[in-house]
Amino acid sequence: MKKIYVGKTDPITLIIEKIIKAPDEDIVLYVPRGSVSFGVRNNFKLVKREAEAGGKTVSFESVDDDVLELAQAFDMKALNPFFGRKKFVTDIVIKKPGTVELKEGKEEAPEPETNIEKKDKTGILGSILNSRQKSSELSWTEPKSEEKPRAEATLFTKIIRWTVLVAIVTFLGWIAFFVLPKANISMTFKETPWNFNGIVTVSASRSSVTATDKSIQLPGQVFTNPGNLQASYTASGSQHVERKATGTITIYNEYSSEKQSLLAGTRFSAPDGKIFKTNTKITVPGAKINNGKISGSQIDVSVTAEKAGADYNIQPTSKFRIPGFQGTPKYDAFYGISSAPMSGGIVGDIKVPTKDDIVKAESDIKNILESNLKGQTFIKVPDDVKILPKAYSFQVIKETVSKEAGADGKFTILMSGEFKAIGFKEGDLLGAFASQVATQSNVDLTLHDSSLQQSDSGYGDPTLDLKNGNMSFNMDFKSNWVRAFDVNDFKNKIADKSKTDITTTIYGLPGFVSGEVSFWPIWVFKSPHDISKIVVDVSYVL
Repeated sequence: MKKIYVGKTDPITLIIEKIIKAPDEDIVLYVPRGSVSFGVRNNFKLVKREAEAGGKTVSFESVDDDVLELAQAFDMKALNPFFGRKKFVTDIVIKKPGTVELKEGKEEAPEPETNIEKKDKTGILGSILNSRQKSSELSWTEPKSEEKPRAEATLFTKIIRWTVLVAIVTFLGWIAFFVLPKANISMTFKETPWNFNGIVTVSASRSSVTATDKSIQLPGQVFTNPGNLQASYTASGSQHVERKATGTITIYNEYSSEKQSLLAGTRFSAPDGKIFKTNTKITVPGAKINNGKISGSQIDVSVTAEKAGADYNIQPTSKFRIPGFQGTPKYDAFYGISSAPMSGGIVGDIKVPTKDDIVKAESDIKNILESNLKGQTFIKVPDDVKILPKAYSFQVIKETVSKEAGADGKFTILMSGEFKAIGFKEGDLLGAFASQVATQSNVDLTLHDSSLQQSDSGYGDPTLDLKNGNMSFNMDFKSNWVRAFDVNDFKNKIADKSKTDITTTIYGLPGFVSGEVSFWPIWVFKSPHDISKIVVDVSYVL
């Protein structure tokens, strides 16, 4: 919550400007009695309208009842910061004939009449009592002995009450002089405009910053992230094919220790008569003979069905025979076994990707892979490194596209790519600007505001040479610079000081233009010792 103290002569435009520039959304305006701006009803309406337009909520604190009423009339919270006090009434109550008692608050109920008084109100005794009652209204008599304890109790009560009252007054006095006092200092300083329009060059091989009036050279960092992605897409094309089933069989030699050569195209017959031919020439090793017993040798060979079609996609088979050995001892001694099904045999139409299918799939998988690699890269970039919107590139390294769709009607693409980005520390850039400002102004200034705080529009489109780790771009930078001002150090200097001393201090500050010092409440004549109760409002003008 931001509290703004309004000077008596502050114009309404200055007050609205302070509200809009305040960093907090909740604003409390302290308005002194006799404020010129808030003596006008329409200014309350103006403050509420401008505050709401700026997303602010304004409330008022004032000792001026007119200000509070007008604020509340425009649905704004209003509060008098002073404490109220309760009033005590002391009454003199005549109790009974001959006694008078001093009481605070309510009366004590009269004592009941005696039987004699009740019976003889109109007789001699009644006359005497009436006469005594009248005389008690005009004279003071000592209380009876039985009423002395009650008088003593009343005196004790008074002492307690006066003690409490003194404690309350002391506490309120402590609050008034040590808790309530606040100081509000508003100051306006001069700001210096400075602009840059030139070329910024970033290089990964550079280790330091250099700057001139029209160019700045910065160290850079290159981030590289390779990766790959495989995805499936629906094939919309079709193609008529006639293909033969293929597979592998293991050939066993249980005939002799001599090797046996088999030509490419050697036929092997399955138990159901289907023929498969070897794809290459092979030599079956000779069998081993141990103690007169033959231990068969073996070798694997790839085979292709004699005819096209799905009929040749047979399951694993325990015995393939070589028809060429039929009628010889080798027929039973040489045989083949398949441990896996034969596959690929087909006669008919299959799904294949068209050129459009492939183009669309390539574009989609490229975008996904680039997005994935970009996200992975940016997560690893340090917080103090700036990467411009177009300071990166993506390159496809390798791509593999299946020519046919699978059983699900989809073909696959496997793509490998590499994402590269180049960045720089924005702090290095601002430091280069600060160096130029100091050189040109001969004064140590700090950045107050700049166009970069609003958007990145000042950065031009970069020219990239990522292979060599270089980048350059145009820079349009607008800024305002001010002298460094340490608020806490200033508060410590003006704590426990009079208005005159504080005024002397602020008029001696470099770059000071105007200001105002006010204390609250009105009996305060110096700033609080507690610096948290000193409010410093600093603004700048060109």
